[in-house]
Amino acid sequence: MTTSTFFETTRIARARRRTGFLSVLATVTLAASLAVPAGATTAYSSQVAPLPSNSFAHPQANLLGVSCPSTGNCVAVGRYQANSGPTGVIETESHGTWLAPIIVKLPADAAASPNTALNAVKCVSVGNCVAVGQYKATNSYEGLIVTETGGVWGTGVKAPLPSDAITSTVTSLYGIDCVSTTTCVAVGQYQNAIRDQALIIRKSGGVWGGALRARLPKYAKPNFITQLDGVSCTSAGNCVAVGQFVDTSPARRAMIDTEVNGTWTSSVVAPLPTNADRNPWAGLFGIRCFSGANCVAVGVYQGPYGGQGLIDTETGGVWSSTRQAPLPSGQSVSTHAAQLLSVSCVSFGHCVAVGEDLAGINDFGVAATGTNGSWSSVVTPRPSDASTPTYGILNAISCTTATSCVGVGQYASSTGQPALITTR
Repeated sequence: MTTSTFFETTRIARARRRTGFLSVLATVTLAASLAVPAGATTAYSSQVAPLPSNSFAHPQANLLGVSCPSTGNCVAVGRYQANSGPTGVIETESHGTWLAPIIVKLPADAAASPNTALNAVKCVSVGNCVAVGQYKATNSYEGLIVTETGGVWGTGVKAPLPSDAITSTVTSLYGIDCVSTTTCVAVGQYQNAIRDQALIIRKSGGVWGGALRARLPKYAKPNFITQLDGVSCTSAGNCVAVGQFVDTSPARRAMIDTEVNGTWTSSVVAPLPTNADRNPWAGLFGIRCFSGANCVAVGVYQGPYGGQGLIDTETGGVWSSTRQAPLPSGQSVSTHAAQLLSVSCVSFGHCVAVGEDLAGINDFGVAATGTNGSWSSVVTPRPSDASTPTYGILNAISCTTATSCVGVGQYASSTGQPALITTR
């Protein structure tokens, strides 16, 4: 896969958040069993996400982000196929019940077929959330920001861009974190006259601005495609963002950018396990940080048998721990590929990460739980109408306690590809 093809799958066509890594990295056999693999668990349950009434009869929908400010109260965001094309959708759980979904209201410059998606959401309290993504305007694709205040979702606004952005930019926001209703950081990608660039924007005092091109690691290939996929902030002006870049070899590598007291001070290459390939095709997609410069980040890298889940840990400001994510019980790296797309931690010592496990022509949603540095993985269930061969993916996870989490994604049914909600 070329670099431009890689980013085409992650940018506007992010209906499946899988980013194209597994399709390139998997070297697993196509003769794998069609049955749900060993390691499936009953600790999780799954249901079909509700969709607006104008959804296709054969649904094409995907939930890409979720945030739960308290148990039983969550917001999930994504996209679904309507008559006008891909449309942004917001799902709300209130006191344990998922309500009728909301169709995103777009800025005035949105095209007639706006090809909209919401990729991430952050709720600082029940009824106060911010979702980010992208939409198609008349001559460009723009970053989209939609805000809920007091339980009411407003009309989306166009994301600000750095001064070097081109008029016909292709922009998308992939990650967001907020420390209050007036202070947030969102990350993604935009275009300048040279190439696609990693993007950081800030909401300060309730106003979005401060758009800047992200710093890159020392050995980044000049003027090459980069993006940031996730961000976590411990306080205003103190955040860590993760993504991917191309080095001078050229090889796809994961990167970590750090903000200290309002200044983005460093960008480093993420550490990889010792079995990483020389061209590791690595990326970090999700991150969660705590005070004291302690973070957990997840993603994917190329190992000896293909793509494998990646878990990197920062302790006291040093990214000193890196490991291959374990596969569910009974699975082998020689027949399974995997990636982790999102992580949620109720404390530095207890996290849950989700993604997908690929075995031949079958995809399964997977959840990995880390307790004090020890990790284990399970295959998550799909609704009863799931099809064979199997397809399932969990794009995002939000936990309120060590045993209460909500994950979202997509699966294949007998009639289409509905959006999925998985609960622990």
